Parts: sequence; structure tokens; C-alpha cells
Amino acid sequence: GLINRLYSYKILTMKIKHLFITGILFAGFTLLSVQQKSSGEGSISVSVVVGDDVSPEALVGVATSEENLENSEYIFEEEADANGKITIGPLPSGTYYLDASDEYDNYGEASVTVAEGEASVTIHMSND
Repeated sequence: GLINRLYSYKILTMKIKHLFITGILFAGFTLLSVQQKSSGEGSISVSVVVGDDVSPEALVGVATSEENLENSEYIFEEEADANGKITIGPLPSGTYYLDASDEYDNYGEASVTVAEGEASVTIHMSND
């Protein structure tokens, strides 16, 4: 009766403590692995221009290959700010293919290789 319930309670308490400790260890290792992954990441600082002028609010797309760029299969797509600038990231290290377009049918493409830190690229758009 009572001794069996106390014994069951003690075992249940030990299992809960074990699960709690396991959870804390799992969370700690997960955070550590996320920090380690971020060391191979960077970002892209993009400027969009038409001629000598910045192109505010141009739509910038980022793809992982030239084929994906041609098919508009982007991993990121967003408007540049009023100064024709946008920062994209974090992104894993690698080469990225970008394009930009605006409401005046201007279009341009560029590619950039991202390593740790920030890579910069300017997309020159024209109406050709």
C-alpha cells in the first residue's frame, strides 16, 4: 500500500529529474551547434542603381544558381529601401545570383560570393 506508493513516487520523481536534466543538456547542445553553424555565414550588402542614380524600392531577388535566377526561384525577395540599399542575410557561405527590377522596366543582374562577414555588390539596372 503506502510503501509501494512512496516507492512509485520516488521513481517518478527520479524520472522527472532525469528528463529535466536531459532537456537542459539537449537545449545547451542545440544552442552550441547553432552558434557553430553561424561561423560559416555572411550577408550581402546590395546597392541598386540606374545609371548614376540609386533606384529606390527596386525589387531584389536572390537565387542559389543562374538557372534558379532565370526561373525566378528565389530564396529571398524584397524591396530595397529609399536609398536603393538592402542587406540580405544571414546566408550560408557560397555564390549567389541576384537580380533587380523596378516599376520603370529597368532590370539588372549580379553575382556575389559570400564568406564570413559581409559581401558587397552593386546591381546596375537599365532599360535595354
